Amino acid sequence: MAIEETYNEELERFIASKGGRFEPADWMPAGHVAAISQSIPIFRNSCETMRRHFYLDGQRPLVLEVISNENSNATCYATKAGPSETDLIGIYSGSIITAFSWFVALYASPDSLDVGSIPDLPGENWKSIQIDPRYVSADGLTCSDILRYFCAHQMAIASMEFLIRHEFAHVKNGHLELVNTFRQTQMIEMINTEEAPDWLYRQALEMDADCNAVLIQLQWGLSRLAEYQDAELPILNANASVADLNTYFRSLAQHCLYGTVQAVVSSTVIAGYTFFRMLNPSPWDGEIAIGKTHPPLPIRMSWVLVMMQTLAMEGNHPPLTIDDVLPLAIEVVANVEQKFGEVLDSKADVTAILSTLEQQQRALEYDRILKAAWAEIRPFLNKHKRGKGKLAGGDD
Repeated sequence: MAIEETYNEELERFIASKGGRFEPADWMPAGHVAAISQSIPIFRNSCETMRRHFYLDGQRPLVLEVISNENSNATCYATKAGPSETDLIGIYSGSIITAFSWFVALYASPDSLDVGSIPDLPGENWKSIQIDPRYVSADGLTCSDILRYFCAHQMAIASMEFLIRHEFAHVKNGHLELVNTFRQTQMIEMINTEEAPDWLYRQALEMDADCNAVLIQLQWGLSRLAEYQDAELPILNANASVADLNTYFRSLAQHCLYGTVQAVVSSTVIAGYTFFRMLNPSPWDGEIAIGKTHPPLPIRMSWVLVMMQTLAMEGNHPPLTIDDVLPLAIEVVANVEQKFGEVLDSKADVTAILSTLEQQQRALEYDRILKAAWAEIRPFLNKHKRGKGKLAGGDD
């Protein structure tokens, strides 16, 4: 449902206060404009798919907007009840630019991602797909170079979809209504460290949203497994159009990232972990972030791994097993940190995630405190959740 069809003055004021809807500016690099403009329909489709899957019939409209804001952040908002009531997920344009810039730098170079050796296509038309010269093989452009570039873009999209799913969890699980009781505002941002008297419950909501984002990301990948495994690539001739070539390489990239269970696990971990890693987290000092609305970034990075481990142990997502998931997740994290080191021309810096592992008992205590706080607010959330099913085990 388009936002124009459910015009709401309150929502319009909120969007304007955050920077307004994205509009290309003359000063913006063409690559940035293309990354944002081409992502908008993809993100809106993801949002609508989640709404159809989770929302009950007759519940509030849910819309997604890309907001002109250079911060690497996102927000969600719920208007007051009424004839044009609407839920909003707002992705800041800075987040999209940051994601695409980092993922291309991390994974598009010839020695950064093993996509195998694929034969070059017939003719010369495929060479019309332009990629940054820094990511072309020493002997000249190959189809493998283009595939890596498309894989990097698909991973950037996955990381942004993790962000969207985080915001969606805030909306779906009734978080906005709870925040309204504290702040008289139904707005939450993804990254924020402002002082807050309601900090304990706010951090519990962030834990809930992060874990839900991992869960939805994994479920989506597993649900598309057969499609990506068995996808039939178009047969291209020497005169293939640019549109057909883009479809071909996009399909190949999706097969690489989601064509096996191992690939789905890897892509899920990369999407969530790398989003937080892009924000350059400092090592955790072992202290609870008292007074802050959001937990420290290393704690949130660790939740991605813990959630994957938990889902494998529950056995509700075949064919995931703990023996497969945990070693693979750790391997993925090591690879991500190595890539960051290469891009930054330094050694791999694992101090942020290691700070949670080396202080595991403190991290577990942090989790315990937030889970206890979440249990306190769960009855309220149950009354205001948008979606189907239970919020967590033990709900009535």
